[in-house]
Amino acid sequence: MSIIRVNGLGFDVHVSGEKDNPGLVCIHGAGANLDQFEEQHAYFSDAFYVVSLSLRGHGNSEHPPGPIQETYAIRVLAQDVIQILETLNIRKTHLLGNSAGGVVGYEIVNQRPDLVRSLITFGTTGKMAVPGFLRQVTLRVDTRNVTHEPETRLKKLAAYTSKNPEVVSQVYRMFMAARAGIPGLRYALGSYNYLPLIRSMEVPYYILKGTQDRDINLFLGSTLGALKDQATRTNLDSRIITIPQAGHMTNLDNPREFNKRLLELVKPN
Repeated sequence: MSIIRVNGLGFDVHVSGEKDNPGLVCIHGAGANLDQFEEQHAYFSDAFYVVSLSLRGHGNSEHPPGPIQETYAIRVLAQDVIQILETLNIRKTHLLGNSAGGVVGYEIVNQRPDLVRSLITFGTTGKMAVPGFLRQVTLRVDTRNVTHEPETRLKKLAAYTSKNPEVVSQVYRMFMAARAGIPGLRYALGSYNYLPLIRSMEVPYYILKGTQDRDINLFLGSTLGALKDQATRTNLDSRIITIPQAGHMTNLDNPREFNKRLLELVKPN
């Protein structure tokens, strides 16, 4: 692991595999960090150049100064990742994003489609439209959670992510290391619409759906519709793949099935 400085901040980055291999870049969601993708480094690094990173304010990456409503905007997070890829001299890569990481993936496709070989998301919806006043309420609640008795409050939030006690413990540790970044990133996730982008993408788009990710699965309808429209228009192999016995952080709950199905998608023909 190493620290890469871009946009005036230090970012924790983990790289494994040979640089000449196809790229696989892993982006976590709100409250997590690069530790979420340890299994993917172990499984894919023989054939891929695997990169995971901790977004600003998460893990060992630095938290920016300034209003978090601006410093954690999705376009800014995407620019962080793009500059890290450029620093690593990655020309084209598969993008794997969980939850907020998938939304960052959409924005990377939007800003720099030339960098993307395929986009794979899990626990991510293509559109979110939370009313402004509710976003402000959520921001206040999140700020309280990470500043007032965070051990108790974040432990309860972690318990909601998985039915596996070991996964819950790992998620809790990641949440505790992301206290600076959680409110800003979750605020940014309150309002976005990448459905038109999904329909217009010129690279394969895959959704890995954890069967136990109840909340996200309730809102996947419009995203799946956009994926179907894109696949029909382009004739690309865009599709949804179901992962059993897995929740929001699908790769932690069922890593064996997750890696197997992911390899089927990114494996060169």
